[in-house]
Amino acid sequence: MVNTAKNLILIECDIPTKAFIQKVDEDLRAEGRGQGDHRTGSWIREDLDDTHLLIYKELLEPMRQKLDERNRANTFDRDS
Repeated sequence: MVNTAKNLILIECDIPTKAFIQKVDEDLRAEGRGQGDHRTGSWIREDLDDTHLLIYKELLEPMRQKLDERNRANTFDRDS
């Protein structure tokens, strides 16, 4: 399969968010539930630098859902 710019997307984020994305990707691959690259099951195509990742476009929404879950878990709710 040839990777083209059509199926990849550039993500710019802060360092902690990038580390979280990499950790989720690593955990999913370890559980055998990885997606994206059919050879490695990775969401991440390229780790470009401290704040940029090249990921598979179809995995953007699942990644956003994981980030939303993390943010909800780490948000103080006074009514709880």
